[in-house]
Amino acid sequence: IMNAVEKIDEIEVVKELAIESVSAINDNAVKVTFNTEVKDIKASDITITEPTSGNKVYVKSVKAGSDNKSVEVELYDTLVSEKTYDVEVKVGEKAVKGQFKFVLGEAAQILVEDQLISTASKKLDYKVLNADGVDITEHVTVAVESNSTAIVSTKGEVTVNLADNQS
Repeated sequence: IMNAVEKIDEIEVVKELAIESVSAINDNAVKVTFNTEVKDIKASDITITEPTSGNKVYVKSVKAGSDNKSVEVELYDTLVSEKTYDVEVKVGEKAVKGQFKFVLGEAAQILVEDQLISTASKKLDYKVLNADGVDITEHVTVAVESNSTAIVSTKGEVTVNLADNQS
């Protein structure tokens, strides 16, 4: 009986590979998360398709996540808001499938990191995120209010054209 127990302890449970989730990082990158570790996934292993039209979204590069259970996929194409996309990833001889809906959504947060503004470096960078944490800076307009004509706002940055000793 002792030998039988020892053999049971040696049984390794192997999970069948599956995609747990796919989510947009921004409009030209997605994160694919698997239920188990994966290795050596290349851009050619990933197919992303908009199922209604059958149009493919071409993959530019793939970067493995630090947990080895996810990959960040950079795209040549821009995702279209309110569209659903099918994802297929080939891992060895196996292909696993997932799906996600890309939604730009409304601005929920504006992130501005600590930055030094001087006469040499006059730009203050920021990011606008939706409620899901997707960077939507390029798709929204942020109104920067100031009494100074020296402050100009463009997408993703505020330029401060102040001379020395001017406020």
